[in-house]
Amino acid sequence: MNFFNDFTSITGDAQSSYSNETLTEFFEQAELIREKAGKRAYLLDKYLSILLTAINTKLAQDAASDGFDTAGQLIGVCASVVRGEPEKADHWFFKKAKEYIELNPLDFQEKHTQVNLYFVLLFINFMNEAVSSYIDNLEYECRAVMDVCDLKDLFDGICSVLGEEEPMEKLNCLFRQQFLLVNAMTTFWQGASNQLTYCLAFRDRETSKQIFQLLPEGYNRK
Repeated sequence: MNFFNDFTSITGDAQSSYSNETLTEFFEQAELIREKAGKRAYLLDKYLSILLTAINTKLAQDAASDGFDTAGQLIGVCASVVRGEPEKADHWFFKKAKEYIELNPLDFQEKHTQVNLYFVLLFINFMNEAVSSYIDNLEYECRAVMDVCDLKDLFDGICSVLGEEEPMEKLNCLFRQQFLLVNAMTTFWQGASNQLTYCLAFRDRETSKQIFQLLPEGYNRK
């Protein structure tokens, strides 16, 4: 099956992942729980307040920008090594990149081609380490506004008042569908992938080939 048979495979469409009815359903479900909880309805308000605050600790557009910029650091590191310039020597990945590049020389004359090829070849190694640090920072930011144990206690407390978990489980699903269409790490990786596609599409002037066409040659030179 060809997923890319029209533009919506890339752009998405108005109804692909977002229902106009979800927000209404969410508020209706919250009101239903609030009515059943009676005087303990304040527990639901606390629960939702914590969740709404937590998801805004890292906005989707910021996470995507972070991913793009983080991957961009690797371009700078590769360029610094290829050009013999020490400006990125203090970067945490510089030593690994330098060792790899020295062990895997490329014959292409154009420096930009070399930089983009090395970027692609080192991308996964670099990003795996960068992601580990990024997720730690995300969790730190979330902890500043949300205690997971407190949130669980609130959930359990509300369920105890209601006498069942199903209403809260449904509310959580609606919350995620409405407010968390994508999480921070997904958008972070998308931003990094956008940087990767820029490099893959770069065209070498000497061969008139794009980086993705030259990659097999790059791998063969390992």
